[in-house]
Amino acid sequence: MTNQRFLIGSASDTGRVRSMNEDAFVVTDQVFAVADGMGGHLAGEVASAMAADSLRRLSGDVTADDAVNAVIAANLDILSLSRSDAAHRGMGTTLTGIAIVQRDGEARLAVINVGDSRTYRLRAGRLEQVSIDHSYVQELVNSGHITAAEARVHPQRNIVTRALGIEAGIGIDVWTLPIVRGDRFLSCSDGLVDEVTDEVILDALCDFSDPQAAAEELIRLANAAGGRDNTTVIVLDVQEGADPTTVNDSEDLLTYVTVRGHDVEDETRDHSLDDLNIEDERTALTDDTPPFETNPPRDLTDAVLSRGLDPSDRYPFPVAHADETPNTAARRMAMHARANTRFIIGGAAVALIAIILVIVAAATGGKSNDGPQPGDTVAITDFVDDPPDTTPDTLADSVSDTIGDASDSADGSTLSS
Repeated sequence: MTNQRFLIGSASDTGRVRSMNEDAFVVTDQVFAVADGMGGHLAGEVASAMAADSLRRLSGDVTADDAVNAVIAANLDILSLSRSDAAHRGMGTTLTGIAIVQRDGEARLAVINVGDSRTYRLRAGRLEQVSIDHSYVQELVNSGHITAAEARVHPQRNIVTRALGIEAGIGIDVWTLPIVRGDRFLSCSDGLVDEVTDEVILDALCDFSDPQAAAEELIRLANAAGGRDNTTVIVLDVQEGADPTTVNDSEDLLTYVTVRGHDVEDETRDHSLDDLNIEDERTALTDDTPPFETNPPRDLTDAVLSRGLDPSDRYPFPVAHADETPNTAARRMAMHARANTRFIIGGAAVALIAIILVIVAAATGGKSNDGPQPGDTVAITDFVDDPPDTTPDTLADSVSDTIGDASDSADGSTLSS
């Protein structure tokens, strides 16, 4: 597929093990995205198709806000169907891809990601992962408990921490990037990256100049390596854009959005984009219920997406610092999040120890109890086991417990892609 600015190649394959392809993708003049469904027969493929259809409706001079609204609409639609139809109970999907948006009268690329499907950028022979995996193993990598190489073979690498269709509130990562001549982007489901390394992907993208040929080669490589999952790829080549020698990567922005949960009481409601307009949602919420959250919150900078919010607004749209690339911002966010987690765990441990000491002191009357002495009267009492240690031994245990709770679907299954 071609348009004035881009050459696009795409391919999808069931693989060598699965009987059904639960992936879906959308390629238009405006949007290039991949969705990886989960939930099994008659569920995963429905969720991924709904996500793709929601983005397919974007056209014209859209903004990053419009793309976010489309993802929100897809999330609510999938969740409504999952709750109302037992055959689709527990379904969900990851989503990653690129939309051409307008900001300050200039066309830019908005990279959107929810889950562990990935979007890469190849520039001047260097492959960089733009998106950040929302997965259990990525949390372990961010916290320094395992390496990226160990994450590739981790037994729980299929556990995702975010997906569409699981809960009404959804966290969405959004990046806006300049359109740079010569850049090549790859959006793919995890069926590719679970089978082949980034080095193999880089070689294929460099060896095949035609994007369609490159897409088909990546599918072949995934199947040759085992093909244990469905694999879907989109290769996007920028033909017209800014001169790469004049582009400053500090312009890349990461905007981490967590949309306040919406009640899904009317299971049959048709969630149109107008219904889900973010500005309208802001006016409908009370002062103590911000529509957007981030952890940790950050000051508004001049590098705000074209939202037009007053910086003095009580709940400004959170963005990364203007001088950070997406990966730098992600590392800083992870560092602060881990620090907050350690503080909470440490505080909980101190509080638990204090409670135990108070109980022991009360039981012994504040005296040392080295055992009965000659002449002492010994009472027969009911002995109660010590309260269980609810504090994780390690941050990895804390993350595992949290993900395990958050990723249980309505029928008790674990989210996996």
